[in-house]
Amino acid sequence: MNAEILKRLGSCADDSRMLQTAIREYIATLGIDPTGEYVSVLEYLYTVKRHPSADDIFLALDGHLPELTRTKVHTILEILSKLGAVKVIQIDKYNTLYDGDTTPHGHFICSKCGEVLNVAISGNISSVIDLPAGAALEEVQLLCIGECRNCRDRNIN
Repeated sequence: MNAEILKRLGSCADDSRMLQTAIREYIATLGIDPTGEYVSVLEYLYTVKRHPSADDIFLALDGHLPELTRTKVHTILEILSKLGAVKVIQIDKYNTLYDGDTTPHGHFICSKCGEVLNVAISGNISSVIDLPAGAALEEVQLLCIGECRNCRDRNIN
């Protein structure tokens, strides 16, 4: 998703009806029928200020959409990520998180509490990567692991 679309969606964040309309229009531009499930998943990603798993999203929406299943949430996220509308954060083999902000940025994961924070990227990160001969770069994901301020403050005091 480009910055212009994120800006438009961000300007609607305080008005649920406007946000849903903007999301429906955006989904339609992707060539997808903007069903309630797609709209709800994207609305959740745009309004929650964290990086949820597919199960987190399912549990948050479960009472609102009776036809929504875990499998549908996983399928919707897979389709939206392939179309560039959602960023996938692959923590490890078993843990995948999702981000509605697809502008270039990295992520910092606290090794103590597990909080995931956005990290700004300045410059062209792919310029510092020495790829093997003949390889073609498709994507760069910056994933930093350390201790967040809250956990460090608890350990210091």
